[in-house]
Amino acid sequence: MPAVNEESATTVIEALAETPQSIIEKAKKQWADLGVREPVGEQSRRLNSIVDDIQKSIPAAIPEAKLIPPKPALLIYDDTQINFRTMSYEKGENVIMFSSGALRSWSDAELKGALAHEMAGHNVVQMNSDMEGAYSPPNLLHVIEDMKAQGINYKTDALNAPDLSMQKKYLKEMQADYNAVRVTRDPAALMSALNKGAESRQNALDKIVKETIDQLSKDGKLPVNEDRATLEQSLRETLQQMQTSDPHPDNEIRIESMYMHEAQLQNAPSDPAPLVTQPGLAPSLR
Repeated sequence: MPAVNEESATTVIEALAETPQSIIEKAKKQWADLGVREPVGEQSRRLNSIVDDIQKSIPAAIPEAKLIPPKPALLIYDDTQINFRTMSYEKGENVIMFSSGALRSWSDAELKGALAHEMAGHNVVQMNSDMEGAYSPPNLLHVIEDMKAQGINYKTDALNAPDLSMQKKYLKEMQADYNAVRVTRDPAALMSALNKGAESRQNALDKIVKETIDQLSKDGKLPVNEDRATLEQSLRETLQQMQTSDPHPDNEIRIESMYMHEAQLQNAPSDPAPLVTQPGLAPSLR
């Protein structure tokens, strides 16, 4: 675990502490059904270079973090869909698993945004309990209105509830987005990674719908009084409803919040690195 410099009271990374091999082997056994494996060659160099860059940037970008978790271990698995997941173990040790589809589809900047979301977002907050619940999106009122428009029963007092309500989970994800942007200084890359991931999930859902309807048709089990388009839409809506427990806010909410992060960071004179911006990216802020 990194030492704390008592004179400056800032976190200092003496070395890039690594998640131990025993944790990696535990994750590989736990997720053996996915065929997870450690990256090698160019994949290993690419991922570890990005991880090292993020790890070195966290102390200056997030000075309130007194403890920095060890470097996460990295695993990959074969899946055409863009996906990645993090497994957390004791002492802040984490394993991040990337699908082959994510590695093929995401640029280095997009990979950095996704990794920073986990490392600078979730993993840092996990190590620094005083940071949990201390964040509110700069456009919280708009976020609440968007949630209400989607039929989500948002209550501000849920943020202090002892249980992890869906609303609290949403804010955790947006805090992770914000910390990621503080580290990478590139909100557009994280937005792009999120959009590519959403498109990949939609394509996967459409494939399931098509294959299901095709099989029903082949078996002669399609209702005679409904056309194919109506059945596809009904099945798609059913599958989407089954995903309502997803703790991640809709991309529209997350991206709207990041537009505000961009404006906020743009006006911060003490930021450690210039902000990467894309002309015309942000709409008029409400």
